[in-house]
Amino acid sequence: MPQPYLVHTSSHPVRVPHSTWIQWYTEEHIRDMVYTRAVKTACFYRATSHVVRTPIIPEDDNEVLALARIPSATPPDGNDFKQFLAVYQTDKKDFLNHAEYRDRVRLTTSLWEGTSSCHDVGSFTSSDLQLMDAIHDEHMDKDEPATHIIHCKITGNHFPRTLLQDLTSSAGKIHGYRRTLLYKPLATHVPPGDVNGNGVVNGVTTDATAPENTGPFMIMIHEYNSTVDVQGLATLSGVLEGSNDGISIAIRPFELLESEGYGGKVRKPERLPAD
Repeated sequence: MPQPYLVHTSSHPVRVPHSTWIQWYTEEHIRDMVYTRAVKTACFYRATSHVVRTPIIPEDDNEVLALARIPSATPPDGNDFKQFLAVYQTDKKDFLNHAEYRDRVRLTTSLWEGTSSCHDVGSFTSSDLQLMDAIHDEHMDKDEPATHIIHCKITGNHFPRTLLQDLTSSAGKIHGYRRTLLYKPLATHVPPGDVNGNGVVNGVTTDATAPENTGPFMIMIHEYNSTVDVQGLATLSGVLEGSNDGISIAIRPFELLESEGYGGKVRKPERLPAD
């Protein structure tokens, strides 16, 4: 059974190479999070395709009013350019405000120059989420990370049960499916002075200044034990065409780069400072 809360962090390097970002995350950051007992488990994923999303579906004939209700449904939203996703299982509510995180998890490293923190060299959006349901969790017989996931963000003012059932049913038809985790948000954190505040990443204009989580949303994480092929993604994307008025759905597949804490295995983080 998953933990009652999830820390969900989308990120992207801005002032360091992708290779350095991956090395820092896999050798230091997710290990720090588990080694200090801040969280139970950690997974670090990389997107394998662009975001697939619904078009804007107005709730009434006034499209301007409809957009005002759910502006984050306007493609793209503020996370589309972020290619990396870290998810941390924890039993602590509002984890990002806990001392275990603030006082014990390193935000600097010798992998990049000077005393710059990770927030100085990359862009982050983190959300504290609460588990609402673990669908087909009874089929899980081992504590193992999912090697692939399909991440669904549903934004709107209501979340019909039939829509959630359709998404789960379609996800279950894709080869390698094991379970679906459904979350609701508790809080979202965008670091002050985020390096992408000007909407530019390495000279390329991005959507970083777009509103983030400006309306209610839910997160569905469909877990798989094998690669999600294009046909499989199309199966789930087909639900988008029949989605309800006033709702936007964004779908993106990810592959696992590294995990920590599963099966009770905890590795010592690299480059720990001397006591």
